[in-house]
Amino acid sequence: METHWMAAWAKYALMGGEGRSPRLSSTGRVIITVLDSNDNTPVFDQPYYTAQIAENATVGTKILQVTATDTDKDANGAIHYSLRKSNDALPFAIDSETGVISTKKLLDRETFSSWTMAVIAEDSGEIFRQSSSINVTVTILDVNDNAPIIRNGRLDAYIKNSLTTGDFVYAVDAFDPDEGINGRLKFELSGKDAAKFSIDQNGVIVSTVAVKALDTFSLMATVYDGMGLN
Repeated sequence: METHWMAAWAKYALMGGEGRSPRLSSTGRVIITVLDSNDNTPVFDQPYYTAQIAENATVGTKILQVTATDTDKDANGAIHYSLRKSNDALPFAIDSETGVISTKKLLDRETFSSWTMAVIAEDSGEIFRQSSSINVTVTILDVNDNAPIIRNGRLDAYIKNSLTTGDFVYAVDAFDPDEGINGRLKFELSGKDAAKFSIDQNGVIVSTVAVKALDTFSLMATVYDGMGLN
């Protein structure tokens, strides 16, 4: 029940001895105060929250703000926010007064592409406290912060027999942990013998001319991502 005032009138009869006339009476006003009992829990303004942030965001970057209300009065309705204790490893922090969630560590999408955390809204009741929680999911957006990596263990290719046009020579094994266009690979050949070979977008090198055995060729394979890092 919310705090409010109720007014009631009560009539008091003050009567003289039996048989006396007229009878005497008076009235008085009685005010009843109904005290708040902290019987309401905080309520968030959304059923859940989602947000996005780039992985290169600096520490202290604001992500979003959660909001809850409590219809109780005074301390019973004063809300403080926190993250569930099991989320201590989160790279985020929440302002206990405003509900603003911000970064407290550097982010890396290649390690964790999203985070889900439980946010608690708790009132400040003196006798007991009411609380509620809600999930917040933060998606980490990719930034082109990784160059392609060539994973081949050797850089020399040995050919036992002569090659004809289109014969397989070597396969460059490369990857880029970024996503989308940031992780899309493009292969190129360079060097004095590059014209004798070609490389496709899977890193497969083939001969473009007939090649005799025991010949030595020098090539450089370069891998670029979609934004030009190599």
